[in-house]
Amino acid sequence: MKVASGPLIAYLNSGSVFQMALLYTITLLGGGVYRWTSADLSIVFGGNTFTSAIDQGGQPLIQRGPIRTVKGLEVDTLDITLLCGDTAQILGGNLTLAAHNGAFDGARVKVERLFMPSWGDTSLGSLVEFEGAVAGVDPASQQVILHVMSDLEKLQLQMPHVLFMPACANSFGDPACGIVLSTLTATGTAGASTNASQVTNVTGHVDGYYNLGVIAMKVFGQEQLLKAAPVEKLLAYALSLPVSLASVGMPQLEHIERNAAFAREFTPMSTRERSRLVNSIERGHQLAMAEFFRDHQDA
Repeated sequence: MKVASGPLIAYLNSGSVFQMALLYTITLLGGGVYRWTSADLSIVFGGNTFTSAIDQGGQPLIQRGPIRTVKGLEVDTLDITLLCGDTAQILGGNLTLAAHNGAFDGARVKVERLFMPSWGDTSLGSLVEFEGAVAGVDPASQQVILHVMSDLEKLQLQMPHVLFMPACANSFGDPACGIVLSTLTATGTAGASTNASQVTNVTGHVDGYYNLGVIAMKVFGQEQLLKAAPVEKLLAYALSLPVSLASVGMPQLEHIERNAAFAREFTPMSTRERSRLVNSIERGHQLAMAEFFRDHQDA
């Protein structure tokens, strides 16, 4: 059921002329929020600015497909097409490449229809036409299609989502296990900046106590990057990032000798040098790489 405000219902029943605009709010899993409109001009509504691709560069044109709404417990669906070109950006980079890398996976999407007695007068409020989460993404070179499903989709999740069968017959920490759980317990209060990816300022431990380090993997992009840049530059790029170590496949003895010699003489790349290396790889090759790893699974 869609809910409208009293003033909006009264205005619509009056038969008065009004203007409409579609508003899109996309909230990424990482917390980034993008507010766009398919109208020709940007709109301020509810204290937020919904920008238009026509008067604001760097964002996509938006095409909305039909909303499929059914009764009962069947999931409602909506397809949204983002027409990107080469200029649309998200998270500071190319939008299509970000979509290949999973930027929109699981993102929340809300579509509202705004009614205005005159352009810019948002006092009547909006009508929420659809709200749900991105269940699938189809990126291409010039557009990205978001397949959005209503929250009823959550009822189809397998619970628990990941099944784990321990090899040991004992439960972890039980008397027969041999592990004393009390020795592994950390007690304290997490700091205000604690989030899903880090715990800060726990009483009794210094910052970084739980940080076990970062491992750089797929340094050569499963050998896909060997066609685009020299081995030494790829190694230098990986080791110049804030990582503890780089995991590099070395199937031949000469690879070990070459990499050991490189590590002894290694000098970190500057930020400009890393950017220059990234920009030297053709965009078509970057998209092909993203597509390769999108469904890639290690054996």
